[in-house]
Amino acid sequence: MASKKYKSEQVKDVSALVKVFFTLGVLAVLLFIGLYIYARVNNSPSAVVDEYVSGFMAKSPSRIFRTLNLANTKFVTPDKLDTLLESIADYDKITSYSLVKTGEEEGKVSYQINYMMGRLESPFSQTLTLRETDETYLLFFNKWVIDSSSFIASQVTLRVPVGATLRVDDVPLSKGQIRKTTDKTIDYEMGDMFIGEHTFEAQLDGFRSYKGTFTLEGKNYGDEPVATVATNMLAPDGESQMIVKKLVARIVPMLYESMLQRRSFDYFLKEVAIEAETREGLRLRYEKMRQKHIDTRTHLTYVEFGEFDSKVKSTISTDDCYALCVDTRVPYKAYSTVVDYEERPRLEKKHGKLKIRSIFHYSSGQWWLYESEAFGRFVKYIKE
Repeated sequence: MASKKYKSEQVKDVSALVKVFFTLGVLAVLLFIGLYIYARVNNSPSAVVDEYVSGFMAKSPSRIFRTLNLANTKFVTPDKLDTLLESIADYDKITSYSLVKTGEEEGKVSYQINYMMGRLESPFSQTLTLRETDETYLLFFNKWVIDSSSFIASQVTLRVPVGATLRVDDVPLSKGQIRKTTDKTIDYEMGDMFIGEHTFEAQLDGFRSYKGTFTLEGKNYGDEPVATVATNMLAPDGESQMIVKKLVARIVPMLYESMLQRRSFDYFLKEVAIEAETREGLRLRYEKMRQKHIDTRTHLTYVEFGEFDSKVKSTISTDDCYALCVDTRVPYKAYSTVVDYEERPRLEKKHGKLKIRSIFHYSSGQWWLYESEAFGRFVKYIKE
């Protein structure tokens, strides 16, 4: 009798365990059905596009931003999306819309949206493509997202001269955003940006800031800069103009003083910074002037220069560095020792005005003389 009682209790225990598992199985099925229904309501293509249009009509850039599944970066933000939509769609004036499914295939659905401004049809319309991603939604379902590539330009870069800083859409770029450098240029990378027009400002010490715009399309720009600031596009600021003007006013009298004292060109080099590329050429012209006008029987004795009047402008250099062109006029009195046929020397004086052009290049923190007509265009003096 005890054995029968034990067997009865064992049957009861098994029956209870089955009931528990059955109940859990039913709950799991109900949960999956609930999740499926929730996912269909909130993650279907129609649900996603409805959420987009709802945010669009509510003029809520943050909701639109989330629906487009965009990553928040320095240049891709809800505020910048708001600016874009206002510029391309004038969406503050949109009052209603119509939505039509235009295509469907595996993993992709397309919709056409037309907007109204009161009783008038808006010139702005949209074709939205939704695609099914590998990203999961509620663990079991693939997430549907709007293809936002038509809104985004990727791998956007801008090229400026070495040493320049850059602001894009009034946002300063850091050294960490430098993508590529050469001896003469820097490429800053902005990464992804919204399509449309953008502003930039390049600044370089010694030059006025350069401001410009560029317009982006929804594509990958790769290694090609969307805009380039060349050195000849930079105008020297007041300080740089004053520096090169003073250099001309210092170099020209020093040049004549050095020749009149019959000093070597190497001595002159100790006082004047001349670019290595043109140094030997200027040396030959220096020696030629000295031989022709100083080391002769009738020769220049000394020069009194008046006030230097110089005008400065940017110029294009052969090596693409920062170059300034200085056009100078300076009055002078040239005194010469004239020896006539009877070997009787006399001192003569002649008034004149010297007109020369000089080129300066900027590197290693200073301005270097690259070229000057002062090495050849000599002052006029009485010779006989």
